[in-house]
Amino acid sequence: MAARKEIENYLNTLLAVERFEDYGPNGLQVEGRDDVQRIVSGVTASLALIDAAITDGADAIVVHHGLFWRGQDGRLVGWLGERVRRLMTHRINLFAYHLPLDAHPELGNNAQLGLRLGLAADARFGAQALGFAAPAGANTSLAVLAARVQSALGGRAPLVLPGDGRALARIGWCTGGAQGYRGRNRRRRGCLPDRRGVGAAGPPGARNRCRLPGLRPPRQRVLRRAGAGRASGRAIRPRAPLHRDREPGVIDSPKTPAVSR
Repeated sequence: MAARKEIENYLNTLLAVERFEDYGPNGLQVEGRDDVQRIVSGVTASLALIDAAITDGADAIVVHHGLFWRGQDGRLVGWLGERVRRLMTHRINLFAYHLPLDAHPELGNNAQLGLRLGLAADARFGAQALGFAAPAGANTSLAVLAARVQSALGGRAPLVLPGDGRALARIGWCTGGAQGYRGRNRRRRGCLPDRRGVGAAGPPGARNRCRLPGLRPPRQRVLRRAGAGRASGRAIRPRAPLHRDREPGVIDSPKTPAVSR
């Protein structure tokens, strides 16, 4: 058994939450009982996860996508009110860590994706150093990389935007916040690609202010996982949708890793 405050302090320190400018609050989002004996974890604080935690007798839930996001209607009505009501009725603590969990060098989503793809990151890039970069390895073609991504991420074929046909030398990937590298709202923050860059790195036609370490811009390729509305090539602004009666679709979407050369 551990005290709620002890758990909160440990996670906040481990994930260095104070370093990040995020879309919502990191740490304790809903306060429950003081003493915690059982913890349930998941990707998103969905109603299904909360109900499963209640059934399991959990005292706390730890998630990547919490309930509160910048720009959303914060009134406790509809889906948001229902989830908060169940948490508070059963005195379950809700901890959420968004970009800090993407960025952690060992436990984070980027680090774990790299391990599953057989990539050893040797550099970081982008706003808040959320992107990871690594040597591609010998004989790693775009087709080989696509097959590796498909196998590592559950069998769904990724959408591949081919480059100029050259062999891969370095690969960059980013599991969270990559949509923030696109659009005019990020130009002052130094994260736009070169004129041939596409995908999570940014729209074509923009100057490169956020190049991968060791990467020459004309050879960029981007491999993006299909789904979540992010493979369409549309710029997605880094803000939470303003839906009052349903949960944010972009926030609760599957992750969209981007792999560039």
